[in-house]
Amino acid sequence: MIKLLEKDSIIRNRYRVLRVLGQGGMGAVYLVRDHKEKGATWAAKEFWHSHEEKLFSKEASLLMELSHWGLPRVVDYFTEYEKNYLIMERIEGLTFEDIVTKNGTFIPREIYPWALQLCEVLHYLHTRNPPVIFRDLKPSNIMLNIDGKVRLIDFGIARFYEPQKLKDTTPLGTPGYSPPEQYGRGQTTPSSDIYSLGATMYFLLTGKDPAEFSFAFPRLREINKQICPDFDQIVMTCLELKPKNRYESALEVEGALKNWRESRITWFDEFKKWLLDMLESKKMPQTVRQIGTKITRPLKRER
Repeated sequence: MIKLLEKDSIIRNRYRVLRVLGQGGMGAVYLVRDHKEKGATWAAKEFWHSHEEKLFSKEASLLMELSHWGLPRVVDYFTEYEKNYLIMERIEGLTFEDIVTKNGTFIPREIYPWALQLCEVLHYLHTRNPPVIFRDLKPSNIMLNIDGKVRLIDFGIARFYEPQKLKDTTPLGTPGYSPPEQYGRGQTTPSSDIYSLGATMYFLLTGKDPAEFSFAFPRLREINKQICPDFDQIVMTCLELKPKNRYESALEVEGALKNWRESRITWFDEFKKWLLDMLESKKMPQTVRQIGTKITRPLKRER
């Protein structure tokens, strides 16, 4: 068993450990105070199964170049006592895993804006040179801020896509959220993050742990009949076993989501207009019109 750093431990002769923020099979995250930056606090990611130091330095330096509102800023990296460390901006908020555990599941309309934001972050990562594959997109790694913005919080196993490689050197990820190719069956590509996005949406809509299904997800509507077929199809396309059958990019997922939303808005607007026109018709009995007008008053203000 790997021993965690104790409170007040000093790493890099600069960062003092304040407390443990979390830990998993790959490492731990600590809240640390920076004694060279006027007491600033950061999240320090400690890797227990370290890459070769030279490779880690190369990948960490590339992560430091990333700049996007949906990603934590990486400010430092180093190797000490045969462990690799990333020092990152600490993100405040609640993870989606925590939110679902406390408040229950969501409906498609509620997760729509968050799904769009995740698509934007993934598109940014996948269009870097070389492309960055997050490889561990899941509810516990997505933080929702008080302003409604989502941010990814753990670069623990992110890697850079190398087209010439046939498969990943090390199979890493989270069961249920990681696609088949991430378990040594092929190389992870941007399509792998699309699968994880689909598994994340599936969890948010059902509360079911994707690991229960062993890559054989039942249709969403089999669990919740209120989920419309079109949104069901978007999620299930993300979850296709073969990468070639998934959406080709995060941009394509974003387009499918926007098309779904547009179709829903168009249908609702037409229904709202028909309902209000019917209630204003003189053919409608007076008592029914009075009740209907009272119920639909909020819709009338939006007309």
